[in-house]
Amino acid sequence: MQTSKNQIVRTFIFCVVFVTAVCLINFLLVPYSSLMKKFENYHRVQAKGNIDYLVIGSSLEGDGLMQDVMAEELGGNTVVFTPQGSNPEVEYLLLLDVSSKNRVKTAIIGWDLFQNLMNPYYRYPRSEQLNRELIKECWKSNELTKIMLSRYAEQRYSQTFFQFCSFQDNIKNISKVLKSKKERRENPENLVLVADGTPIDVNDIHNPSYNFDKLLSDEYTDIINPKDFEYVLKIRDFCKKNGIELYFLSAPAPQVSIDAIAIYWSMHYNSKIAFKEAGINFIDTLEQEHFPYSTENTNFKDCYGHITKTYRETYTRAVSSYINTKAFYGSKYE
Repeated sequence: MQTSKNQIVRTFIFCVVFVTAVCLINFLLVPYSSLMKKFENYHRVQAKGNIDYLVIGSSLEGDGLMQDVMAEELGGNTVVFTPQGSNPEVEYLLLLDVSSKNRVKTAIIGWDLFQNLMNPYYRYPRSEQLNRELIKECWKSNELTKIMLSRYAEQRYSQTFFQFCSFQDNIKNISKVLKSKKERRENPENLVLVADGTPIDVNDIHNPSYNFDKLLSDEYTDIINPKDFEYVLKIRDFCKKNGIELYFLSAPAPQVSIDAIAIYWSMHYNSKIAFKEAGINFIDTLEQEHFPYSTENTNFKDCYGHITKTYRETYTRAVSSYINTKAFYGSKYE
């Protein structure tokens, strides 16, 4: 009987030690440098000063735009500030929050078709489960950016510690993880994404990591949500009042997604018309003249339009060049 109890105790201790070891190794292997960069930029936008180019958007902008490359191309202090998830109301409140502490010269706001049009019920960052009242209360107390980032941190670290599948991936990709840590040390201004993902393979399109089946299961509309556009106009009016040059950036999408959604071009066209009528600079990254190969499937790691690490620099330089060109010829506000 005593032997049986000892076995149970030893088994229990082994399980505790094993799980603890897995969690610690997982944590050490994945520092989530993208998350660390978000917190660094949080402190940057909280410090009073000048921001020449401020990018606010979703993970499409966070994954797609390299902050150091934009600064190099545009020739000014650049901050890519993209907390987890976004929509026009959150972007508006974040812009007001950052502008209350900094003199912002140019704002580049993300306009994500997959969030704002393709899923009309996508209102707030799903991972944080924040309702509209809480968002506004956080903003009133000057805690919005901090709260959004801390919620994101909780989610990220819980994934790091408690998802065994991520441990397996991390062990398998240990060389990439170590390389990413080295790159970060050598170039801290460059946001290095650890879990970069593999380019879309149309011959394996139903691979869960590409989210193709999930994309097809969403509800679609080619009508802009009035609530979303109400905040687009609030952003425009705030920028005009405060002398901030404004651009809305519509991120590209893989061709396989464009072909799969029958009303995609209708949605895209309606967005362009709406922004034109509102007198807002609209960066259309599907225009092949300025953004060649922007819909190439292999430039994306999923069907929602998250860009691969290898395409990021090319895309960032194209966006920066477009802004430089438009700035040279003048704004479309007037």
